[in-house]
Amino acid sequence: MGYSLHITRAEEWFESEHAPITLDEWLDCVRDDRELRLEQTARTALSGGEVLEMDLPGLAVWTAWSRHDESNAMVYFWHSEGCVDSRGVDDEVVGKLYQIAQRLGARVFGDDGEEYGADGVPAADDASTPPPRQSWWRWLFGGER
Repeated sequence: MGYSLHITRAEEWFESEHAPITLDEWLDCVRDDRELRLEQTARTALSGGEVLEMDLPGLAVWTAWSRHDESNAMVYFWHSEGCVDSRGVDDEVVGKLYQIAQRLGARVFGDDGEEYGADGVPAADDASTPPPRQSWWRWLFGGER
């Protein structure tokens, strides 16, 4: 399972249902962005030549990613439980997520609670910024507290 980033209006990404980005808002955002294309199904090749397919409402592909179409590489964004998610990201993708978040009046967080800025890296820690909180998922299922 890969590391995910989340566009959310909530203080914690896993509380996105309390300050949701609606599916309709997300679909409007996708339709207004010429770099995004709505898809019905995400596909990925598995070892042994099998293909895994998953249908997700609000699934979009970022067609302007510099590695798009390189060995069928794709970046997917999808709506889930009040936020917009993506996996397998690089700094370029984080920059796009940040751009989308600005349009939606939201912010970008990683699974462990760190906030990302326009430069694609987590905000720098300093004396005025508390360290990122441990992910509730990792805490609950065997990570450090």
